[in-house]
Amino acid sequence: MTARGEVGSVAVRRWDVAVVLWLIFWAAAGVATYYEIWQLTALSGSVMDSGHAIGTAGRALQDLGDTPLVGHRITQLGNEVSATASGIVQSGQTAEHSIRIASILIGLAVGIGPAGPVLLAYLPSRRLWRRTNEALIRATQAPGRCCREQELPGAEQPGTARTRAGQ
Repeated sequence: MTARGEVGSVAVRRWDVAVVLWLIFWAAAGVATYYEIWQLTALSGSVMDSGHAIGTAGRALQDLGDTPLVGHRITQLGNEVSATASGIVQSGQTAEHSIRIASILIGLAVGIGPAGPVLLAYLPSRRLWRRTNEALIRATQAPGRCCREQELPGAEQPGTARTRAGQ
């Protein structure tokens, strides 16, 4: 117990700092992952641009089909090129949406996933330490009163140890 009446406060503060640094690291990793995956939408943007360019070529072929001596066969080719182009643009849009959703979900999983088990393991013990420390401080500040082990949070009550051992 230190002069302030705290038990193991230096060790607990070190653990607090370690847990906070752990959380910050994984939050930053989640943001970085989100950002990097989001940048992949540039690829789908290029696919859509290519689709638009192919669509322009398809329309040019369709217009060329109305020219005498070229024939209607070129119009049919222009229709096929335009249909392919619109499929490429639609696939690019779908890919862009999927990449954005994936970047959000993966970023959250990376940023939050490792924090959950650490917090689930650390917070209950940290809370117990705090309650025990507060009980010790109250006991040492009360005039003429000595702290008994049974008054500490988490301490077994008389008779419970025998009951548990007997089971």
